[in-house]
Amino acid sequence: MHQLSLNAFDSFRYRNYLLLWVASLCFVAGFRLLLIVLGWFTYDQAGSPLLTAMVVSLDTAHSISHAVHEYDVGVGVPMTDLSDFAVFR
Repeated sequence: MHQLSLNAFDSFRYRNYLLLWVASLCFVAGFRLLLIVLGWFTYDQAGSPLLTAMVVSLDTAHSISHAVHEYDVGVGVPMTDLSDFAVFR
């Protein structure tokens, strides 16, 4: 009888999967960094915690709507890009 041996890192032997995993990790890290910098910049320029929360929430909702639209779930929420708003002077 064959005994199945599973190792958590066996899948990383496949180059394409490793590249996909590293690219996904970089994307997630970049997105998290973007949210931190966006909040920091908004608070620095406006000085308002409420406005900071609104801008970060809108940007997150915008990203989620793009993800939903890309996966063609049919629930895409049309939103505009935040660069259309003149929040800062």
